Amino acid sequence: MGMRKKDKAMTVTAIVLAVITIALLVPFIYVSKYAYPWADDFSYGTDTRMVYLSTHSVIRTIGAALKSSVAVYKEWQGTYTSCFLMALQPAVWNIRLYHLTGMIMTLSMLGAYIVLGLVVFKRLWKMSFPGAVSIALLAYLISAERVIGIAEAFTWFNGAVHYTYMNSLMVFFVSMVALYVFGKSRDERKPFAKIVLTVLLCLLGVIAAGSNNVTTLTGMLVMFILGVAIMVLGEKGHKVDRFLAFLPMLIAYAAGFMVNMLSPGNRARGGTMGADIGHLNAVDIVVEAFKVCAMDIADKFSLELLAVLLGVGVIAWREFHRLGDKELRFSFGMPALVVFASYCLIAAMYCPMLAVESTSNDMHVVFVAATGMARTENVVYFNMALLMVFDVVYCLGWLYQKGFRVYSPLVGGLVAVVAVIICLFGIRTEMMTDKGQHYLTTTAIDNLKNGTAAYYGYQMEENTNRLMSEDSDVLVMPLGVNPNSLYPYDASDWIEGTRLFYQKDSVTYESEPYVFER
Repeated sequence: MGMRKKDKAMTVTAIVLAVITIALLVPFIYVSKYAYPWADDFSYGTDTRMVYLSTHSVIRTIGAALKSSVAVYKEWQGTYTSCFLMALQPAVWNIRLYHLTGMIMTLSMLGAYIVLGLVVFKRLWKMSFPGAVSIALLAYLISAERVIGIAEAFTWFNGAVHYTYMNSLMVFFVSMVALYVFGKSRDERKPFAKIVLTVLLCLLGVIAAGSNNVTTLTGMLVMFILGVAIMVLGEKGHKVDRFLAFLPMLIAYAAGFMVNMLSPGNRARGGTMGADIGHLNAVDIVVEAFKVCAMDIADKFSLELLAVLLGVGVIAWREFHRLGDKELRFSFGMPALVVFASYCLIAAMYCPMLAVESTSNDMHVVFVAATGMARTENVVYFNMALLMVFDVVYCLGWLYQKGFRVYSPLVGGLVAVVAVIICLFGIRTEMMTDKGQHYLTTTAIDNLKNGTAAYYGYQMEENTNRLMSEDSDVLVMPLGVNPNSLYPYDASDWIEGTRLFYQKDSVTYESEPYVFER
């Protein structure tokens, strides 16, 4: 009877968290209807839009996207998958489809986190379905709600697909690899099934590796760590078989990673942007990355994140206690090394920016250079929070396997209540000091209530109508508002690229434009 109550309680927890997640998503998805193409959306989508307008052929448009990706690979950057997706941004097909960007990006991230939770916590560590989903939802909520740049993460397609979506794809790929390697044994799968699954996962790995430098480097290091974990922490008698099953995906991802990093466009872009690539040696970059990592964790750690980690701990500890020795067979060995590896993984995410931007001995200047772009900081924070959640569960698993079996539903309930209080206090403090502008949902609600989202949408729609008219010389309105849910501060002036995208002779402001700062 007691076991049923525990399972029922965890089911209720998962349902409550699912309802909260949906409720928090609704205002943001609604405000996303005011999103319009911006900056690089135009430049990357120009060629494909011209093909689609002239042929209305989906296949030819996709072919144009592939051609465009090859050109960008040679001339600008090696992120071949991102460039392909950016060339097919929704406005290529229809301007109104762009309004779906916010929903696409948030749901892709949510889906990737749930898949990761089900694979790692349920399949590998034998937690219940509600327990695994609850941890995944908590990880998603703290990541999405405390995102650094909302528009860059979710409503500006070019920035969102390049970083948020591709990071989610990397998480999904790693999850699928873990499921394949640690799922059925090689002997349980039919030869044909092994070949098909291996080929599909290798293809997915190559696709996932064509992303931004932060994400593709993170994925490469995660795959390397996973390979080491298979050999060091794996069950005896299965290590070699599992590593052999894992090896093709590792090679495929590594190949995609090298294709990405060694593109001619990366070198060309470095020169074009005036970046002094190579002014630091590898040791200097790593040392600075470790320092920046410590500073950034301190900067991003919040009461809400603390509350989530406490909640994850309560759920994980209850799940381990429910499983017992017979079902919980994972060793959870070397927790200190796992936590250190997580820190190294976070630190590595700053290396691409430091290799290009760091030119000062002042750590404050270095920190700003490494963390100044919202797009990269979004994925750094997403992965930082995810790794913290993973480490909490892992360390508690180690503690349980070492014989610390004390469990009290009352204590667990009290810790959960404390976590809720801490979270509410953190939210209240944030609302008082910054009107909740660091939360995804409250920002969306604020932009809807004060009318800035609607007015932004009105101005963008009016400008779009002018640009889609038959006039060859177009005057557009400068934006009078900058709602955080929709306005991407990372991007250049939105007017750039519109002339080619809409095939105009000239596009100019009808009056002096406003200048916004974050």
